[in-house]
Amino acid sequence: MAGSIALPDGTLWSASSWVFYWVIDTLVDELDDPELAARVRSISEHNLGWLDPGDFPAEDRARVVAVLRSMPELAVRRMAPSEGRDAYVAVLTKLAGKLGQ
Repeated sequence: MAGSIALPDGTLWSASSWVFYWVIDTLVDELDDPELAARVRSISEHNLGWLDPGDFPAEDRARVVAVLRSMPELAVRRMAPSEGRDAYVAVLTKLAGKLGQ
């Protein structure tokens, strides 16, 4: 199984479910708005496998996208050094790059 994130350019970023849910759970941990975090948490709790930042109001969308852009840095900080960490960070770097600045 996989999970997908809708990107602003109309394409999808898809990853294996464990990568997708790590992104979702990390997003929840990093969001500073409890209501927004709860809404994102429901994606993980219900195994929805889908996140579209465009579904959120503009202010919340900006928060979500800002955290998604920081995923490579968060992975480096949160994941123990291992053989696979660099490949994982590379996948997250592609996600961040597709979200622009």
